[in-house]
Amino acid sequence: MSKLIQLGRIPRSPEDRQLLISEQVAQEERIANMGLDRVRAMIVEYLVSEKGYLKEDIETEKEFRVELNDVFFNVKADIVINIGGGGFLLAKCAMSSPESWERYSIALCRVACSETFPFCLVTDGEFARLINVQTGEIACEGFKRLPSRTEAVRLLDEISKTPFSCAKPDKEKRILFAFSGIGCPTQEKKGPLTD
Repeated sequence: MSKLIQLGRIPRSPEDRQLLISEQVAQEERIANMGLDRVRAMIVEYLVSEKGYLKEDIETEKEFRVELNDVFFNVKADIVINIGGGGFLLAKCAMSSPESWERYSIALCRVACSETFPFCLVTDGEFARLINVQTGEIACEGFKRLPSRTEAVRLLDEISKTPFSCAKPDKEKRILFAFSGIGCPTQEKKGPLTD
């Protein structure tokens, strides 16, 4: 279904129309990003003040580079929690339908990082779902049920006794590629990675 975009005036040419559309889309993206920034800040504040995580444990807007066949592409986690040098959780914030980002988040945890993160979180600031990355099952729902930092340390200790490796990494990378293709350009492989 096509979307009607209000341009504000009648375009004088096809190029002018394209410019007006791109300006409108850019404006909508800026507004959405402001909303995501608020959600991200709210989640970080909650994790620190209510769940006992340290500010040093949390990183926001962390990008990862993934290689699939001969293509590199970037994927992003909105919030990353590392405890004692080990990855614990990657979070994806969405303005609506956070459930639709569950599979992306699982794939991100399984293959985008040098280590596997045992949990992923999807949230819109009101809804929160924590997923066990190894099984793909829901670990808990709701902010109050999210593990505290103390519980996270215990969980990491238990999980380290049962290491996990992804059985089908290319499948997980294709899932990430499909999601990232919406807004991220790809780069052909041309030797070693450079940042």
